[in-house]
Amino acid sequence: MTRLVLMFVILVSSIAAGQGVEHAPTVAQCQAKQRFLRAEIEESVQDHSAHLPSIHAIREWKQEMSDCESVDPENRHRYQNTESELTVEEKMRMEDFLHHHQLWDKFITADANGER
Repeated sequence: MTRLVLMFVILVSSIAAGQGVEHAPTVAQCQAKQRFLRAEIEESVQDHSAHLPSIHAIREWKQEMSDCESVDPENRHRYQNTESELTVEEKMRMEDFLHHHQLWDKFITADANGER
């Protein structure tokens, strides 16, 4: 019985130790991801398509670029630029949503009235 309990404790602790551990990206990973994202953004702009993923994924990409700023400070401006372009995409989608659902005028009126 003691052996069984000991094996159970070892199994549970080894499983728990392997969960939730995130490693910082490497410089090479950051640079490759930044180039990939720039290409995705450029393709979307050139063909006026909505092939970029969901807002959730875009926000994850923005966080990845933010994380890369500290990993690769020499290229901080590239990560910040890519993050900014992703932010523009996010904001454009929100504005399109407001227009599509006839909420833009309500937003403008509320903003003019100081309802922020």
